[in-house]
Order: sequence, then structure tokens, then C-alpha cells
Amino acid sequence: MKIHLLHLIPMAFLTFTAVACVHADEDLSFKKHDINPDSAFETCGVGDINRDGRLDIMCGDTWYEATGDPASPWKSRHVCDIKAEGGYYHDFSNELEDVNGDGRLDVVSCTWHTESVLWREQPESLDQAWISHNVDKIGNVEVGFHVDINDDGLLDFHPHVSGKVVWYERLKTPRDGPYWKRHIVGERKGYGEGTGDMDGDGDTDIVASEGWFEQPNDSPDSQWIWHPEFQLGAEASDPILVHDFTGDGLVDIVWGMGHNYGIYWLEQGRDPEGKRTWLRHTIDETWSQAHCLQLADFNADGVMEFATGKRYFAHNGNDPGANDPIMVCIYSWNSVEKSFERYILDQGSRTGFGLRAVVTDLDKDGDLDIVCPGKSGLYWFENLKQH
Repeated sequence: MKIHLLHLIPMAFLTFTAVACVHADEDLSFKKHDINPDSAFETCGVGDINRDGRLDIMCGDTWYEATGDPASPWKSRHVCDIKAEGGYYHDFSNELEDVNGDGRLDVVSCTWHTESVLWREQPESLDQAWISHNVDKIGNVEVGFHVDINDDGLLDFHPHVSGKVVWYERLKTPRDGPYWKRHIVGERKGYGEGTGDMDGDGDTDIVASEGWFEQPNDSPDSQWIWHPEFQLGAEASDPILVHDFTGDGLVDIVWGMGHNYGIYWLEQGRDPEGKRTWLRHTIDETWSQAHCLQLADFNADGVMEFATGKRYFAHNGNDPGANDPIMVCIYSWNSVEKSFERYILDQGSRTGFGLRAVVTDLDKDGDLDIVCPGKSGLYWFENLKQH
């Protein structure tokens, strides 16, 4: 079953807003490719699904085989039927990993409507449907990401669950499972989570919209310490980014408003007594529904940027700015002005950022590309950086 919302899109391109922070960065150049403009799934994953050495794209009920043929670069292959409900699919994550140790990539997913974490098993024959296996019923899940939370070298699964902070530890187990161990860190309010080393002790902490959880030094099974140090708002992006943009040795926080206007950052500092302080700055308030942010060094200059874009019809047209132009852009840090500048990759077309865009070297040419899913299609921004 396909969800078709594209008949609503032309109204979105009647007006444009001028933005003072737009700039032209000679080190950033991208070419957009249409993978499937009719796709309405909002998350994707990238990996070598058929083990032919090329990177393929997983997006909902379809995976796109990289053929190596310039005339027809992608071949659509059915995964399995995925239910649609209320303008959304039961598919809020497409993280790829070999779950059962058989040498083939599977899909780890989660859902809002069925409140589940699950995985889809790649069959022996790619002509067969992938089989879904339930992991846990935990609550409404907004999105999920691979993160090595306990720093053991294995990618854990971090679903962003309504009302609670949860992560699933990836275990080395026999093929008959179980595969993950559930950890409930604590309660939270609002949208948005992220991960990073907030206090510089080498452990991965978890950030929420109203503070952050410090991972205990002895064991992630111990009680995590809650620090209610800030308020990002009830509609913070997934993920919230944690990175030292200013280069002062203290991580900062960047987030968008997933269901409203605005992208912001908190600058970490210290008061005279050595306690943490957070100074709020505005990055851009000219467009809405920046639901997903991805941190990466796109121009290979050693300085991290972040990519984001409008999640088209995040609440089916009920969010502020829902009918504004869709866009995808990159924000780079200006160390002289101590502010962010915006580079627009695409604006006013059908291309948005969905729930989970993927940054990866899709064409294996040595630079980072962006794969963008959403209710208005699936697209690839090829990085044209010269090497």
C-alpha cells in the first residue's frame, strides 16, 4: 500500500523566504539524483545488501540495488509488505546489520503505532519476502539509530521512545538469540534525543530536550545521573547533535524544532565556580520541521558541518510552515564570526529530509553523500568535491 501525498506539494512552492545566513561555499557542491520520487517512506539505510561490492539503499518496503549501469543505476526489489496508517508507515528506522550472523544484512526497525522494536531478516533468496521478527514492545517510537553506547565495539540500537529513555545493548550470542538486552535509563518529556560525551569522561551520554543523562563510570547497568540543565523545547529534533563546534574543548548542542520553526545551538561554558553553563543561540528561524540533523565533514577540511532538511508533512500538514517550500541544506561553522552559515542543496522541489537521512560515501569516491527519504520521495545528493 502506497501513501500518495504529492498532490499537496505544488501549494508549498508559492512563496520563498529570504535568509540572511545563506552563503556560497566553494568547497560544497552536490548533484541531486532521483532514486524514487514516488516513495513515501521516511527512513532509509545504506549497505551492501547483495554482497556484490556496491552500496545499496534500503527504504521501507523496497531496497534499491546498485547496478553499476549508468543508464539504469538502481533496480527496485521488494522487501515485504509494510502497513500504512494515518499517513505513516509502520517503519520508523532502517538500520542495517547482520543480526543473526548468517553473513547477510538485515534491517533493524521500530514503529510508532505498534510500539515495537523489530528486525527484518534477509532471506537466502532475494526473490523471497523478508521475515519480520519482534524484539520488544516498548512504547511509541519516534525513530531509532545505531550507536555504540557502552563502547564495546558493537553497534547498539537506540530507539527514541515516548516518555522514556531506552537503549538495546547488542550482545554476542548464538544465532538463536536473544540479540539485544534492554536498558531503561530514565523518564523524559517531549521529543528529541541524542548521544555524545557531555562531560568529557570518555563515556557516551544521552541528551534529551530538558537535560541529559550521564552514563555511570562503573557500568551502564548502574543508575544514570540526570542533569536538568537546559530546555530545548518540546519538539526537539531526532537526533539532537552533540559536538564541540567552537573548539574550546567543551561540547555544544545543536537541534532543530521538528514540528515548528527554528534551528538553535547551546554553547557550553563554565561559571566562576566551574559549573556548566549553556548560552542559547539562534541559527535559523526561517523554515520549519527540521526533524533530522546529521553531523559530518562534507568538504574534508577537518571541521564538522551538519546537514538537515524539512520533513515534509511531519504531522500531515498540521505543523507551522507545513506548506512552505521543502528544502535540504548544510550548515557550516564560521570560526571568525562564531556562527553558522547555510548552504542550500535544494529548495522548492520535492526533496526533503524525512525521519532518517543517511550520510555515507554511496558511490565510494572518497567523499560523503546524503541519501534523503521522505513522504515526497527518495533522493541522493552526490558530493562533487574534487580530490
